[in-house]
Amino acid sequence: MMDATRPSCFACVCLAWFLMCPAVPSHGQPASAPDEQTLFFAPTAPPDGPDLVPAWEPVSSLAVALPLQGVFARPGMDEFMIDLIAAAARWTDVVVLHDEEQLQTVSRVIAAVSRRDAALLERLHFVPARVGTVWLRDYGPVFARDAQGRLCLLDSVYKDARFESRVLVERQTQGADGPAYRKMAADLAKRRKDDTAPVYLAQHLRQTGRPDARIVRPPAQVWGGDLATDGQGNLFISTETLIMHGGKRDDLDAILKKYYGAKSVTYLEPLPGPTVKHLDMFFTVVSEDTFFLASYDAPYLGAGVYGQYLNDEIVRVLKRNEDRLRAKFPDRQIVRLPMPPVVFATREEVVKDFRDLWYTTKLLKETPALREHLARAQDPNERAELERKITRRAVEQFSKEFSVEPGSEQEEQLVDQLIRENSNTTLEEAIQNYTPQVVIYKTYLNSVHLPGPGASSGSAGAVLVPRYSPDARSSAEELAEMEAQVQAVYEAALPGVEVIFINCDTVIQLSGALHCVTVTVPRSDG
Repeated sequence: MMDATRPSCFACVCLAWFLMCPAVPSHGQPASAPDEQTLFFAPTAPPDGPDLVPAWEPVSSLAVALPLQGVFARPGMDEFMIDLIAAAARWTDVVVLHDEEQLQTVSRVIAAVSRRDAALLERLHFVPARVGTVWLRDYGPVFARDAQGRLCLLDSVYKDARFESRVLVERQTQGADGPAYRKMAADLAKRRKDDTAPVYLAQHLRQTGRPDARIVRPPAQVWGGDLATDGQGNLFISTETLIMHGGKRDDLDAILKKYYGAKSVTYLEPLPGPTVKHLDMFFTVVSEDTFFLASYDAPYLGAGVYGQYLNDEIVRVLKRNEDRLRAKFPDRQIVRLPMPPVVFATREEVVKDFRDLWYTTKLLKETPALREHLARAQDPNERAELERKITRRAVEQFSKEFSVEPGSEQEEQLVDQLIRENSNTTLEEAIQNYTPQVVIYKTYLNSVHLPGPGASSGSAGAVLVPRYSPDARSSAEELAEMEAQVQAVYEAALPGVEVIFINCDTVIQLSGALHCVTVTVPRSDG
């Protein structure tokens, strides 16, 4: 029972929101000049009777974000994004948010799409905005309609207090000139830039036939990749977002109820290990009565005891999620889809990592000019490319000096010798103790549904689904078999839909896929 003398959780939230907003000037007094925080980030009041738009409602357009450096300066990302834009443009309009200071993006997209099919250009709409990364799903809006049927762009706070704390600690310990701090500070600046993007998208919608579209800013960190709805008021979110809010479930539930129209909230466990924790990597509400849930059941092919533990933990986590969903929604269909094997580093890859590290360290120690050149690299993309070049040079130089062939047994023996000489461990112990900096989950669930103009619950349109190339973990035959099963499951859940596979080899290395880099804009008539 609630104490009548104590304000509700939501009352506390509203009070915090009121304190964050600028004071309203009294009559006859000039208002203070608004600042960027007030204009682009300050929370607003909740909408009246919000109702989240589910993924199967007809769409008017697909929005993507294309920062010049984040796409055209990163190998493979340009081809991936053009594949996505061209595939989507055959079904709907595509809104390209590009940085207002990087107009080269527009010409590059026009040229690339023209080479595919010049007729598709009629469906492209270029919107100058402020974007620093491609992850529009997370910093872009979530769409809802209020009680009057007006379109609301729910624009939550795009920040993670834990990351900002790490940035501060890095500056205090390494100084402002430290390369790690410079990269983290650049990432933080990109996030703040990204957080303004919904304003530009809302303005574009108002200018192109959606005058009722308005921005609503919940006082919460609810990123789009970690939120799903069944269109009936049941919301799904991961426990990672709950942790981002300090574990205060009552407060978060109150915000989800008032701003997102939640009647119930189901918290699912994210994928374990150092990876993106968002719901859209392993779970999706594909229709009103069907859930898709990932299955990672391939035998463990990696190195080290941590990877083996993690491989077993994945199965346990997804089973607990399935049990939770079946208990709460006994009338829904839950389909487990096979996924390609998780990308754990193999023994050969771990040996190569140790070799590259030792060779590169030796080269930098012997070449002061190269160290200085690396230290001057400010842009993260420039630094990453320079590091790749230095590593290639080091491997070529010292493979000749030590007379060993890369990947050979002799090289493994050499690496073992180098480790023994420079530490208190052996190569075998190092392999067993190896822990990855990031774990890559290839997924077929990070998809994009583009229902047709007359679609009711998944009756027509297209669904864009990730595709992956064969590698040492998955043969072409195995992937083809999985794709056939995935296609059949999507077609059964969404009658009449066309399944279109798009290669995601590049973007999955950044722990994302198709859903992560897109936002679907619903039609005005629902």
